[in-house]
Amino acid sequence: MGNNIKSTEVKYIDLSHAIEHGTVTFPGDPAALIEPYIERESSSKQNGGGPTAGSEINKITIVSTSGTYIDAPYHVFADGKKIKDYPLEKLVNLPSLVVKMSEYRNYFDVQDIEGLNVKGKAILFYSGHDKLFMTPEYGKNAPYLTVELANELVKREAAFVGIDTPLVDDIKKISKIGTPVHYILLGAEIPICEDMTNLQSLPENEFIITALPPAVALESFPARVFATLR
Repeated sequence: MGNNIKSTEVKYIDLSHAIEHGTVTFPGDPAALIEPYIERESSSKQNGGGPTAGSEINKITIVSTSGTYIDAPYHVFADGKKIKDYPLEKLVNLPSLVVKMSEYRNYFDVQDIEGLNVKGKAILFYSGHDKLFMTPEYGKNAPYLTVELANELVKREAAFVGIDTPLVDDIKKISKIGTPVHYILLGAEIPICEDMTNLQSLPENEFIITALPPAVALESFPARVFATLR
């Protein structure tokens, strides 16, 4: 009897920046610090020596908004839910779409999602700004979402919002007006993922993403974010 089961090749695309010793994510924040906690040589001596006796454990010090990370409502609301409170269905196997920024402006607006069905989907905003990550230019003139677009995403029940820049808000105005886009999206308990990368590798048609941080009792935390293509 023949085998009628067709194999389906699965492709994964990593959408996360690596966090290494010295990585700076948001301009002005402290760099990631990775240092030995237990070194392999000392561990080997404690375990009696031999080729398989040693192991290494490192200590990492980072701000919670390092690398590619997820924001939870607690980021802007004192009584809001934390990263650990997100149910897995908000972060795993999300049907997703990429929205490319207009060449005529450096921000995303309502017209960019005209004709798109965003309900229940992760909407990833691609500007190409990630190519400047870890350079002084990364925090300058960074693309963002307008307040009008944020309200429209809530109205149309988007499930998740990601961007390949430092903030969904206008970085040039946070000292004057704060972060209204964060308040709008997180107020609707829509997870925000910032500092994404490699969005240019995603297909124009629908695909799925997973953006999963550890279950930490914090407002934000790094996540391994990836797309699954079939």
